[in-house]
Amino acid sequence: MTHQTEKSLGSWMLHFEKRYHQYSSWIKNGEPIVMWLSGLHVPEAYITALVHTDRPQSGCYIQGLYLEGAGWDIKTGNLIRFQSGGSI
Repeated sequence: MTHQTEKSLGSWMLHFEKRYHQYSSWIKNGEPIVMWLSGLHVPEAYITALVHTDRPQSGCYIQGLYLEGAGWDIKTGNLIRFQSGGSI
């Protein structure tokens, strides 16, 4: 079972294939250096596991995040408040 989606079947299959490759690589090669968070079935569980290990000191790299109501300052590498009327 999976959550309901608005994706077309072709798009869903491409996403499924990417998730399959991430999990297969994880099993074969160990935890990825960069985790594709959107490809996890329950990303909250991965974040929780990180908090309960020694990783908070060293951190981890993730990709696949989307910001809503915030922006990213490339110069400082920080989250910033979304400017009202700004482009998304």
